[in-house]
Amino acid sequence: MSEDGGDRSNLEVVYNVEKILDAHTHLTGQENAERILECMDFCGIEKVFLFAPMLDVQAHEITSDSLDDIRTHNDYCADLCSRAPERLLGFCTLNPMPDLAGGD
Repeated sequence: MSEDGGDRSNLEVVYNVEKILDAHTHLTGQENAERILECMDFCGIEKVFLFAPMLDVQAHEITSDSLDDIRTHNDYCADLCSRAPERLLGFCTLNPMPDLAGGD
């Protein structure tokens, strides 16, 4: 019996295995949207959530110490996602350090 008092023993569970979401894809700074989409198609993935790289896109150095670095990462991710917005979904990078977040 369910919380609302109704009997749910006859409900059928339907699984949709035809649509796969990749919910944790980190960018390195060296990708292009076409290659990501090719890989997704090969693996049967409908959509991915892309995380902005915490890298200097050219030097592969981890950076997140300045607003310029964070903007670069987020702009890179947004640019990739703009190539196929129905399939490439972006997460931005935020740094909550007071100096970067505008706090005192």
